[in-house]
Amino acid sequence: MKKNMLAVMGLGLATVLAFGAMTVSADEGGKVGICLPARDQYWTTFETSLGENLENAGYEFQTVVAGDQGEEVSTQISQVQAFNNNGFDAVVIGMATGGSGADFMKNVGDMKVVFFNRAVEDGVTDGTQSVYIGMAEYDAGYAQGEWLANYFKEQDKTEVKGMMFMGVLGQDSVTNRTQGAKDALEENGITVDWVFEQTGEWDRTKAMNLFTQFAGTGEEFDFVCANNDEMALGVVEACSAMSREIDFPIVGVDATEVGCNAVKAGTMAMTVNQDPKGQSVVVVDAINSLLAGEAPEGMTDDCKIATSAVAITPDNVDDVLAGFQQ
Repeated sequence: MKKNMLAVMGLGLATVLAFGAMTVSADEGGKVGICLPARDQYWTTFETSLGENLENAGYEFQTVVAGDQGEEVSTQISQVQAFNNNGFDAVVIGMATGGSGADFMKNVGDMKVVFFNRAVEDGVTDGTQSVYIGMAEYDAGYAQGEWLANYFKEQDKTEVKGMMFMGVLGQDSVTNRTQGAKDALEENGITVDWVFEQTGEWDRTKAMNLFTQFAGTGEEFDFVCANNDEMALGVVEACSAMSREIDFPIVGVDATEVGCNAVKAGTMAMTVNQDPKGQSVVVVDAINSLLAGEAPEGMTDDCKIATSAVAITPDNVDDVLAGFQQ
């Protein structure tokens, strides 16, 4: 199979954005299953771009979404089993809450496997049948914390109160994004009193309700840091519903189209781009390699490929928004 490989470590913004316009190709067709945990702005963008790139590469594909049935791991395992029973060659898996990569590998048969976005436990991927691809999660959180630290330094503040909206607890992305943000603030001389740390489970409405409840207590805070754009936007919507001025920075992760529009409008201060369009190219390249019996490019010794995290601010948000029009 013909490959169009991409090195994904340490990419600059222009390269990351260019991913979305690239395609991959394969000399032979095949069948690829796509098993997603849910549908939101990020996953929908990834799903659409992945489908386009698979089609361009000559693959047939089918998408199933566990979130349509409660985001249950048992549902996903049944979906993966169905792909295997129907002769699929490869499967892309974004694990549902509490998923175990080892449990999936027991049910994939001979299919090649790309675990995506939701990290698997050590030792599950072997680089021959399976690989993990996802953003450098700690770096994403660090980018948030670094931006916040610079913001408060400009205001001559070294002690602040913060709110942290976390995704589903226990997920690798949540742990690393949260810790990255905290480390960046501390390492840049900002002491934070975390007056709020709760899970909004990646959900806009849940974050909106949580912020509304917290705001009702009258507790002071200086910023909101959210593990994804959806929760950050929940805070934006809560402020709008309460007719509350957004005079504090709200930062997110994902650089979804709606999140980037919020950055452009000034309701969100910044977000972090994990470039789902570019990631979809890396996923298809990995599928090409695995099916050809070759090691995917950019893979580390633990059989993982980390894509770059890029801070998106008013200075470069137009570049990202332009990519959504391509």
